[in-house]
Amino acid sequence: SDAPLQVDTARIENPNTLIGFAGQITPWTSIDGEYTLRAQDLAAFAGLAGRELDGRVDLKAEGKIGFSGQELGLTLDGSATDLALGVAQVDGLLAGQTQLSGGVARDEGGFSFDNFKIQNPQIDANLNGAYATSGQQLVASVALADVAVVTDRLAGPVRLDATVTGTDGDPQV
Repeated sequence: SDAPLQVDTARIENPNTLIGFAGQITPWTSIDGEYTLRAQDLAAFAGLAGRELDGRVDLKAEGKIGFSGQELGLTLDGSATDLALGVAQVDGLLAGQTQLSGGVARDEGGFSFDNFKIQNPQIDANLNGAYATSGQQLVASVALADVAVVTDRLAGPVRLDATVTGTDGDPQV
């Protein structure tokens, strides 16, 4: 049957990880609800991700995930500790305790952000708006406490405030 299935609580738990869900599953279409991911060691997920991972995460999300891989609409709230993705420049920015919050969405046309924030002592980033094939209206603000975290050619604080408008073929910054 294609009738939605209501899930009061679903949990997968082991000494390293807790994955939780409560909400509605619409067969062949999507899941919509509240999600929890707590992992003491993300290295356990490196094979699944197909890349080096490290650190801890405690993340809650609410929203919809489409099974097609094209639809996503989540509001995030959580933290990561010493998150590492195997990219030296990014890993340095995510050292220590990092807060993640705000909305992120994806559909066949592109991405949108609603007060999406990444914050820690190294970086304070905020994204709002959309970056889509039909047009862009994206406002980004990124402040680095010391740019030397991402390059050995520069040092000191740096701030970038940008607005991207226009179309996919002719973006304006």
